[in-house]
Amino acid sequence: MAETRLPFLLQAMHDAARLVHEHWQAVAQRTLTTPGERDAYLSGLQTPESISVVDQGSSIRATITNTSPTARRIETGHSAYHLPDRINWAAVPTAKRSKSGEYYLIVPFRHYSAQRGMRAMASSPMARSAAMPRPVYNVASRLQRGQYLTAGETQGRAVHAPGLTPYVPASPRNVRPGYTHASIYEGLQRRGSGRGVRYLTFRTMTQHSAGWWMPAKPPQAIAAQTVREIAPRVGELLRTAAEADMVTLIHASIRTGVPS
Repeated sequence: MAETRLPFLLQAMHDAARLVHEHWQAVAQRTLTTPGERDAYLSGLQTPESISVVDQGSSIRATITNTSPTARRIETGHSAYHLPDRINWAAVPTAKRSKSGEYYLIVPFRHYSAQRGMRAMASSPMARSAAMPRPVYNVASRLQRGQYLTAGETQGRAVHAPGLTPYVPASPRNVRPGYTHASIYEGLQRRGSGRGVRYLTFRTMTQHSAGWWMPAKPPQAIAAQTVREIAPRVGELLRTAAEADMVTLIHASIRTGVPS
């Protein structure tokens, strides 16, 4: 490949691309508070294809792309939707079929240990809301393999935990008249050991489940926010490099007496 006529600008484009790439991730980190959503969004900025600088001789182009399919949904938002209707059930490897031929999935939900003192104060509001109440955690932390929490009496593998109140759906579409939901901790199991301990409940979703409505989400213009914040720094970086290249070209033209 021929040597570029604009070496300072080419280097500045590489620097600017890295600057935008890093800042975009920082904006996403502070904007997206849900861990799963944040991780899915950031994964699209952590692939080799997410950043590219191309020198075409007459032009230099830098492209930074979020390759995650989740990113577009987060950026544009979405209306409320019924999750079972969005699933291609026959194509899901973990989907099972009942005796009547209906597809269903066992969906795990993770719950987090209760914190005290400084650790609780240092936790984010999201982390605190996801933590088990202390009385529930005290029982859950002592569960043995095969045991699970219940609002009822301790019997067999079921272990009573205090304060297991019925779950009240936040979305009106998930409220079923005459139906009382179990506590979100009903059936909770303790899995793993040591630092690998996880607390999980499992719920069944079928093709025709009445609930499982996902709430509407407004758009989160993370990319646009990144551009607004980083544009002044990128502009100054490129202007300085372009000026340096122009000075070099002018000096070369003066030395040779021939226009560059």
